[in-house]
Amino acid sequence: MTEHQKKANNQNPEIELRQRGEIFRLFNQIAHKYDITNRLLSLGQDAYWRRQLVRQIQIAKGQDFFLLDLATGTGEVMKTFREFYPDMGCLIGIDLSEGMIREGMEKFHDKEQRHLFAVMDVLYTGIQSEAINAVTMAFGIRNVSEVSQALKEIYRVLKPGGQILILEFGLPQKGLWRKIYLFYLRYLLPYIGGFWTGCPSAYRYLSETICKFPSHDHFSQLLQETGFTNTKWIEFNRGAVLLYTANKPNKSE
Repeated sequence: MTEHQKKANNQNPEIELRQRGEIFRLFNQIAHKYDITNRLLSLGQDAYWRRQLVRQIQIAKGQDFFLLDLATGTGEVMKTFREFYPDMGCLIGIDLSEGMIREGMEKFHDKEQRHLFAVMDVLYTGIQSEAINAVTMAFGIRNVSEVSQALKEIYRVLKPGGQILILEFGLPQKGLWRKIYLFYLRYLLPYIGGFWTGCPSAYRYLSETICKFPSHDHFSQLLQETGFTNTKWIEFNRGAVLLYTANKPNKSE
């Protein structure tokens, strides 16, 4: 670690949690209030964003379909997928937070066994290469200590032609909305989320990672450098939230 990185970590203790791979401990503390807090802080829009993600999933008829949801949290992406496709495919949700996984399993306890939850690291899933049709990740890529390694792992497990869909917070590119949003992130979000959940450090962390994580063309470039093609992004809330999509090339390409 360079001196610059050490200095940055000292200035941002929440970021240091991610570097040490311990951010999942914060999520364990807020798991029981995670869904309702997201609804509160997003004014209910988080459900809409997930629906838009699911609508973008490419599903070919007449073949087995395997969906891998990374940093699945409480399984909201998987739940939304089931609302659109009640009888299609096998769903796999992984997360490092046991508390989140337990909350997610409760949503599926009375459903058919075409889903699996597991406590696993997105950097080393252990899943067979070229086994997955689509990989989704909603508001989790910021929490990964090594983003490039995570993208390489996603690329490895995807079948040729498979799709990656990442929903993530971003920063509006310019103008008054950017200034308003930055004020909200730095001065309101940590207090509202912290007051509601009793864990202000989790929402200070959220604010810090949103401000520092590459968004828009910068993240699309990371996807391209990994080998993905057909990279696109869709803005919500004027760039405060983005949905990135891309494909692993077919072997003939």
